[in-house]
Amino acid sequence: RHAGNHVLGKKLFVEMVDSGIKPSEYTLITMVKLHGRCGAHEEAHDLVANWEARYGAKPSVIHFTCLMSGCLRTKSYDRAWVAYELMCQNGVRPDETTVATLLPGMVIAQQWDKCLLLVRQSLKSPNPINISSDTLNSALSQMQAAGGLGRYAEQMQELMKGANIPITTRSSAKRVS
Repeated sequence: RHAGNHVLGKKLFVEMVDSGIKPSEYTLITMVKLHGRCGAHEEAHDLVANWEARYGAKPSVIHFTCLMSGCLRTKSYDRAWVAYELMCQNGVRPDETTVATLLPGMVIAQQWDKCLLLVRQSLKSPNPINISSDTLNSALSQMQAAGGLGRYAEQMQELMKGANIPITTRSSAKRVS
């Protein structure tokens, strides 16, 4: 993985499985990171999506977050979101690292609806996920800077207020005070 030799990594993985060695959760992490580093997001997605059926172990939040991170590294924002949806469909709950990884990517992509959905799901779940106020204020600031998207910024402010998260962006602080 560190060498980024995709062909060799895949070959070693196949040889390992063919020789009867059951891959571990660490093997999955390594392969997801290798695929992500090499931009083979479809292969990484398929590996995670089919891991339990093929190898009998359910991927964890760490595996899904690595999948998202690899997609974001190559600016494959839609693929990162598909990985998030796959995680949710598999009953794996996002954690702070997942949100801290995915939210800035959705902000960069200016996919405001997905930003709001992620924040809403995180803050309003029965066990709310802690999102740093800096991350949320940065997202809010970017929404405001995008212009013409006041409804998204208003919704973000409401979510932040509802979670008692201080709003520190200048233009918002005036409106909220």
